[in-house]
Amino acid sequence: MEILRKKLSAQEILEKEFKKKMKGYDPQEVDEFLDEVLYTIEQLEEENERLKGGAAKPADAATQETQSKTEDLVEQAEETARQILKETNENARMIVESAEVRLEKIKREVHDYKKRLCEFMQEQRQILEAKLGPLTQIADVQQKYEKSKAETIGEILEALPEEPRKFRSANTKED
Repeated sequence: MEILRKKLSAQEILEKEFKKKMKGYDPQEVDEFLDEVLYTIEQLEEENERLKGGAAKPADAATQETQSKTEDLVEQAEETARQILKETNENARMIVESAEVRLEKIKREVHDYKKRLCEFMQEQRQILEAKLGPLTQIADVQQKYEKSKAETIGEILEALPEEPRKFRSANTKED
């Protein structure tokens, strides 16, 4: 007897008819057994279909789960980026504020240094003027003396007769 290896469907088993022979198997027992086989195959086919359909569902579920996780990760990344940006902006604001405070302090210090320099220069000028005052007075006195000396010499020369005056004028020019 040759055994065929092909897939049978529940419908093929149901519709299969056998020839009747004498001295064969009890047809009622064969029919009962075939009913059990038919039932088992129907159950297997249903389970097979359910598994095939169910296999697609887990893939869809896996895709949805992956997509959901991806969306969660993107949302977390965006939140992290927003937080980093917020912190960076806050740090930048604090740095700018600190720089502005330092700038104002430096401006005040420069102003104070300029003021102190002006005061120092004024003090030095007063010291110089105080020391130059007597010198200018001495120079004025000396100038007046020279002028009066010249006037006195001039008066003396005028009093002299003409001849000595020429002699005297020539000698004073050389001095």
